[in-house]
Amino acid sequence: MISLLITIGAVRYIKGTWARMIVNTLVFTFTMFLIAWELHLAFGLPFLLTWLTTTAGEFVVLIVGAPIIYAINKRINFEKLV
Repeated sequence: MISLLITIGAVRYIKGTWARMIVNTLVFTFTMFLIAWELHLAFGLPFLLTWLTTTAGEFVVLIVGAPIIYAINKRINFEKLV
């Protein structure tokens, strides 16, 4: 929820779909520290290693997913569906 709120606030001032996707990727990737902290508290996992692995995973998923969603949006136009 925090990542989403930060992204919504930031994209108001950012023009261009790709720039917004990059900001979204960076915000969600950085805030993986919250997940790492929860995993550290719940299971005693090392914080920094957990943060690095969750950050890497989130970054890869978003970098791969952004062009796919962009291509789908060109065909379907999500704004019309909402």
